[in-house]
Amino acid sequence: MSLVHMSRRYSRSNAKSYARANLRGVWGAIPYPFTSDDELDEQGLRRNIRYCIDNKLLDGIYCGHFMSEFWALTTEERKRAAEIVVDECKGSIPVMVHTGHTSVKESVELSHHAERSGADYLAIGNPYFMAYDDGQIYDYFRSISERTELGILITNTGYTGIVLAPEMINRLADLENVVAVKNSPGMSHTLETLRLVGDRIIVSNPAERNWFPLMVESGCRLYMSSAAPFTL
Repeated sequence: MSLVHMSRRYSRSNAKSYARANLRGVWGAIPYPFTSDDELDEQGLRRNIRYCIDNKLLDGIYCGHFMSEFWALTTEERKRAAEIVVDECKGSIPVMVHTGHTSVKESVELSHHAERSGADYLAIGNPYFMAYDDGQIYDYFRSISERTELGILITNTGYTGIVLAPEMINRLADLENVVAVKNSPGMSHTLETLRLVGDRIIVSNPAERNWFPLMVESGCRLYMSSAAPFTL
């Protein structure tokens, strides 16, 4: 499949307002299947995506992060998988591609590739191994944000060994194209984050038990969940 540039539906300057109007519903974090020869199972990946689309199970697909075991993939595998996901969705449902990497340069390259492929949003996870203080954490996200155009969802999870405090998310929310946070810490952390940044970016908590209370009591309308949230 040739890589064809697809025009964005929004500009960097209005990424926040576009996400506020369009980033909603139930999103699934899909895994990447592999063959017995340790090659990306491209047809299997397409089949899984098509199943979700044809049965109207998801409002969006989130790919390339923990469910996809990104740490075990080469850069080329990550790029190819993102191309397949975007191509198979073909505008039926939006796509968010995780492009985080220990190297800011690699993350920017993956982000540019996702944009050229036609992804709707980027996701960047907490830095791991090399960030030791708030200044380094902020600079990691800022350096990627300034070099990319798509709206960015920050994935705040302790899996990386770092949990962003609500105050850090508050700083990051001022970056022009940071549009959302998938906030995995507990309910109190999420509510405090929502209090601090809810007027600027979208806040989502992936825990099933928190979905309904956040939707009803706090007006949250995005649920970034696991591989099969439609089974809830």
